This record gives sequence, C-alpha cells and structure tokens, in this order.
Amino acid sequence: DLSATESERVQGETGLYLTTVEPTKTEFGFAPPTKNRSFMGRPIGWPGIECSAGLGTHAPTMFEYEVPEGASRFETWVGISSDANNCRRASAMVVFQDGHARKLYETKVMRAAMPPEKVSFELSHVSSLRIEITDGGDGKDCDHVNFCDPRFIVFQEARLPHVRKK
Repeated sequence: DLSATESERVQGETGLYLTTVEPTKTEFGFAPPTKNRSFMGRPIGWPGIECSAGLGTHAPTMFEYEVPEGASRFETWVGISSDANNCRRASAMVVFQDGHARKLYETKVMRAAMPPEKVSFELSHVSSLRIEITDGGDGKDCDHVNFCDPRFIVFQEARLPHVRKK
C-alpha cells in the first residue's frame, strides 16, 4: 500500500541573471547596454570563460537593480571586451554600491587584454544595487566592458512531492 503523496522541503541556491530582470534605472553616456552581446555585437567571453548570459556596455554607464528577496550575494566576471584589445586607451573601472552609496565592491582599473576579474560579494541588508562603469580616468575611447553571467544568488526553499509506504 502507498499512502497519499506528501511533500519534503529542500533548500538550495539559484542564479537570477541580470539579463532576465529590468533595471530600475539605466544611464549611459555613449551607447545603451546590450544583452548577451558585447558592445560591438559579438559573443561575451574570454579565453577559458564561457558565458551563459551577459551584458555588453561602453563607459560611462550606470544600472540600478532592486535586489530580489532571498538574494544572498552577487556574482559576475567583468572585464574589458576582447573587441577593444587593439585599442591602447581602453580602460575602465566598475563600482558596485548599495542604495545608500555604500561601496560593496570596486574592481581595479582594467585595461585591454587583461584577464577579467571575478566579482562576488554579500548582499545582506541591501535592497538595491547600483553598478557604475567609469572610463578608468583616460577618457571614453574603447571602454567596452563586458559582464559575464551577472547574477543575484538567491536562496530558495521548495516542496518536493514524495511517496511513502504505509
């Protein structure tokens, strides 16, 4: 005999990609950001790093997002797009802030042909996230910045059905 179906709680984390949520605010000085493509329209990635989703930008650019309920941290790879490898002036820096202008993370100044930087930081008590891409101090020429797999890591709890013997 089998009893009625019951449920079991399971917990885990999942990634909520920025490409699937709309920013609450976007500003750009040169050109609008692109989803899943570099600023020049090519796939986002670097040698040895493949991206499921991404954002292609040109400095200066700023995004603001509401942090989803249950999000514990933010993760992404960020770097100068390989589209700009032949440009000597390509450089940029990315600053991540909460809604109160508190700095959560800041990249080093990135230059063409440098490997991307892995970004990961906690989001406890953060309700909004501001991502600001600057020109790295040398003007806006060739400042193409890619975000590879930018995502909120969200803790989820679910009920899975199971059957037990009586």
